[in-house]
Amino acid sequence: MSHPAGFFFAADGKLYVTSYNTDQVLRYDAHSGQFIDVFVTGGLGGLDGPDGATFGPDGNLYVTSADNNDVLRYNGQTGQFIDVFVPQDGYLSYPGVPLFQLAGTLAGTVRDANTGQPLVGASIITTGTTQLTANTDSTGAYTLTSALIGSYTVTASLAGYIPMSATVIVSAGNLTVQDFSLVSTSASTPTPSTTPIGTPTESSTGTPASTDTAIPMATSTSTPINPATNTPGLPTSTPTEQPTPSPTDCPNPFVDIQDNTFYGAIHALSCRRVVRGLDASHYGPSATSTRGQFARVVVKGFGLPITTPSGGGQSFTDVPPGYFAYNYVETGYAAGILSGYDQNSCQAVGANYPCYLPNRAITRAELTKLVVKTAGYPRITPTTGATFVDVTSTYFAYIYIETAYAHGIINGVDSTHFAPGRSIRRDEMAQIVFKGMTTP
Repeated sequence: MSHPAGFFFAADGKLYVTSYNTDQVLRYDAHSGQFIDVFVTGGLGGLDGPDGATFGPDGNLYVTSADNNDVLRYNGQTGQFIDVFVPQDGYLSYPGVPLFQLAGTLAGTVRDANTGQPLVGASIITTGTTQLTANTDSTGAYTLTSALIGSYTVTASLAGYIPMSATVIVSAGNLTVQDFSLVSTSASTPTPSTTPIGTPTESSTGTPASTDTAIPMATSTSTPINPATNTPGLPTSTPTEQPTPSPTDCPNPFVDIQDNTFYGAIHALSCRRVVRGLDASHYGPSATSTRGQFARVVVKGFGLPITTPSGGGQSFTDVPPGYFAYNYVETGYAAGILSGYDQNSCQAVGANYPCYLPNRAITRAELTKLVVKTAGYPRITPTTGATFVDVTSTYFAYIYIETAYAHGIINGVDSTHFAPGRSIRRDEMAQIVFKGMTTP
C-alpha cells in the first residue's frame, strides 16, 4: 500500500482501500486488519490515481480515477474491469469519493427463550462500523435506522436475562433482521435429549432456511414469518456429491465442547471444515444459528456443488453477491432445498420481495426440514398418528419431522414435545446435520 487515499467497510466483512501511488484497490479483513489480496490490479482499465471507491446498488465496485478524471466500474465479485462508467467529459475534475446509499436498517424482536413472550425495554447495542443503541417496545421489537453499511456485533440485554450477541452484515438500502431469544438467569438451559453420534437423538427442523456457523451467535424463538412459498421441486434422492470423508482426526480447537453431549458430531464437522467457531477457541454450543449461516453448513456438509446465478445476479434482495453466505444460499435455492418468503411476509418486516431473511434465527422445525430435504429421505407419515403433541399433521414441517424421527436423526425435547418453533442450538445443529450426513 502506498498513499492510501480512500477506504470503506463493505457488506462482505472486508475493508477496501485505494492505493493511490500503485493504482490498486486492496482488501483487508475488517476485523483483524490482515491483508487479503489485491482486488483491482494496478492500472486495470486505465485506473490512474484511485481516490475513492464504493459498491453501487448493482453490486459492482465504482472507483474514481482522479488523475484521468474518470469513474471506473469493476465486477463486485472478481474485481475485473467492466467499463468507464463516467468518462472524462471536460466537466469532471479530480473526482473524489463516489457515494450511493450507504446505510441500511437493522431491526428485530427480543423474546423470552422459554415462554416466547416479547421482552419490553431490552437494550440493543451495536459495536462495529458505528455504535447504535435502542430499546425494545411493547411488542419486543426494535429498529435501528441509518446504520452505515458494514459488520456489526449486536448485543441484546435485559436485567434478569443472560445477554446474547450476534454478528450481522448491514447492506445499503436493505433491511437486516436480527431476532434474539434471551434465557432467564433463573432458568437452566435445557439439556438436549440426544445422545452422542453413535445413537440417534437430536432435534431441529428447517424450512427454506439457510445459515452459516462462524460469524454470529444469533438467537430467536419466533417461527419464521411464513414457512416459505416458492420452493422449487424437491429432490428425493441423495445429493449427487456425497460428504467428503472425515480426516482421521484433527486437533480440537474449542475449549467449550469437551463435555458436550454432541462433542463427536461437532468435532467431526469441524475437522471437515463444515462448521466453524464463534472465535478461534469457542464453538458456542448453546448459541443459535441464522438462516444464512446454516446455508453454508448444509451445502458444505452434504457436498453440494456451488451454483450461482449467471452474470452475478441474486435470487433474493437481502442476499447480495457480497454477502458472506451468498454462494451457499444460491446453491441451496438452485438445488430446491432453500427458499425465501412470500411477498406479504417480506413486507411485514419491511424487506423487499423476494426476501430470504438470512439473519433470522433458524428454528428446530426449519432445520429438520432442510436436512431431510438435502439428504433426500423418502417422506414418512406414521400410521399411528403424530409422534409429538406440538407437531400435528397440519404443521408445515410435520412430514419432515416424522421422517427425521423415523430415521433416528432427531428426538424431542421430552417424550411428547418437539418444540418446533424454538431456535436451534449450535450443538443440536451439528448433531442433526452429522446424523443426516451419515444415516442411510
